[in-house]
This record gives sequence, structure tokens and C-alpha cells, in this order.
Amino acid sequence: AAAREGQEAIESQTQAQLRTIWLLGGAAAVLVLGAGLLVSRWVMGPVEALEQATLAVADGREDTIEGIETRDEVGDLARAMFRLVASLRQEAQYRDLLSQTLNPEAQEHLRETLAAGGALLEGHQTRASVMYLRLGIPLQLEDREAPTLVLQSLEAMMQGIIPIINRHGGMVDVVSGDTLRALFGVFPSPLPPAVSALQATHAGLEIVAFGQAVNEARAAEASPPLDIGISLATGRVIAGAMGTTGRLQYTAIGDTVEVAQRLLQATKSMPGETFLLSEEAYEQLAQARPHLRFGRYGRLQMETDAREIGVYEVRGREFRLVDCSDLYPAGAGP
Repeated sequence: AAAREGQEAIESQTQAQLRTIWLLGGAAAVLVLGAGLLVSRWVMGPVEALEQATLAVADGREDTIEGIETRDEVGDLARAMFRLVASLRQEAQYRDLLSQTLNPEAQEHLRETLAAGGALLEGHQTRASVMYLRLGIPLQLEDREAPTLVLQSLEAMMQGIIPIINRHGGMVDVVSGDTLRALFGVFPSPLPPAVSALQATHAGLEIVAFGQAVNEARAAEASPPLDIGISLATGRVIAGAMGTTGRLQYTAIGDTVEVAQRLLQATKSMPGETFLLSEEAYEQLAQARPHLRFGRYGRLQMETDAREIGVYEVRGREFRLVDCSDLYPAGAGP
């Protein structure tokens, strides 16, 4: 009996020890699993946030950086990535602006602004000169030449016209088919309106001379001439960098832009090379008028309101402001 009781005591003790072992093992497993989950959440949470933020950056939503608050290596990596993306995007935007101008002064200004960590150009109100240019395609040209040749004729003209504008301090901000718009006196820094009007007027007269040289070359090839209509208005504009996150463009808006557009419409009824100035642009040329030749004068009603604006025709000049002879067709000159 004593032996049986001892055996039962041993078995009871063994079972108690086994239960303790199982309980300790289960507790250890729970602790390990819990710790694993905590570590996984601690590590994978920021990683998942970084992944989501990366996808958001690809979609242009950079504000997601605010959702990553960790101060560990993952958070540092996320913030470094956003700084890199922002820097690359800013550089791309500056390249967009650089592509608008061949003016060395404007290009250097942009590079210095970027190197100094400056912000992109903000909108500002100033007095500037706005030029519109239209290339007229004669009907016989459209009938006689294939569409590709028509486009090539326009492209050849633009390749000569845009550098002329840049050399006179202007920036081309819109090119659409056979129409072009350029700004004078706003970029890289504002200029007095008398200066921008003078630059733009000489640029327009140089374009007229260039167009005449091109038409002479076309006549020698038995091709019909191209019409050139130019309008110039000086006045207040709101200028600055506009566009989407991935594409930035320096441009201008305001009443002066509308006046220049209206003048351009008037050139459509004037075949050949026509250059029209607004009344304010004419007034800004007060000191330079003795060196310029003017033709007809008239009044033109705006289409957006009941105003009438004065219109002056520019016919010539006594001297060139900038040498652009290298842009003319071979053997031709101003």
C-alpha cells in the first residue's frame, strides 16, 4: 500500500510538472508571437507607409511626407527620398523655364536662383510689353504643297523668329501652330516699360525684315510668300510661373494681353508684313520715335467691351538694335 501511494504521488507530481511546462511553453509562445507582431508592426508599418508615400509621390502628391513621423532609419530614408524628389522636380521645372528662352542673362538668372535654393518665380504685377505674331499661309500654298511642306515652311520661319526675339530680350511663352506670343520686360527681372517697348519694337521690325528676306528666297523658288502679322501692346500684366507640378511655364495675363490679341486680329485683313502698336506702346517710345517710321493710325474697338484703342502702324527704323544677320537665309540680308 505504501508503495502504491508513493507511485501515485510521483505520477501526480509528474503531471503537475508537465502542466507547468505546458503553461510556461504556451506563455513563452504567446510572448514570442506577441513580440514578433510588435517588431513586425514596428518595422513593417513605416516600410508600408514609405511604400504608400512613394506611390503618392509618383502621382504628384508630395504632402504624404507628413504621414511618416518615425525618427528611425526608415523615417530618415523617407524624408531623404522626398527631398530628392522635390529637388529633381524643381530642377525639371527650371529646365522648362530655360527651354523658353535663349537669352543668356535669363538662363544665368535661373541657374543662380536654383543654386541659391530660391523659390520658383512668384506672380507679380508689372508694366511690360506683349507681342503676338501670326504667320499667314496663302491659300495657293495650301493647295499646291503637301501638308508636311506647309508645316516645314512654318517651322523654318519659327526657327529664325524665336532667336530674334530672344536676342532682343524677349521670352517666347506660347507657340501654337502659326501663332506665337512673346513677353518683354518681365523676365528675368522687370524693366521700365519704355525699355521693353523699344526692345519689342526693334524685335518686331527685325522679324519683318527677316520675313521679307525669307519671302525673297521663296520667290526665287517660285513659292508664294508668307504673310506676317505682328502686334505689340505695352501696359500692366500679371506675370509669373504657372502650370502643373510636372510642367512649369512663365507667362502673363491681363488687359494688355487682350489688347495685343485684338491688334493681331486686325492684321489678318492686312496682307504682307504688318506691324501694329497699341497707343500706350507708342507713347512709351517717345524718345525713340525720331528713329522709327510710322504709317497709318486708327481706332479699334475691343471685342470684350466698348472701349476703343489707338493703333499705330510701324513701317521702319533708322538703325538695328541687335545684329541678327546670321539668321537670315544664305545670301540675304536686312
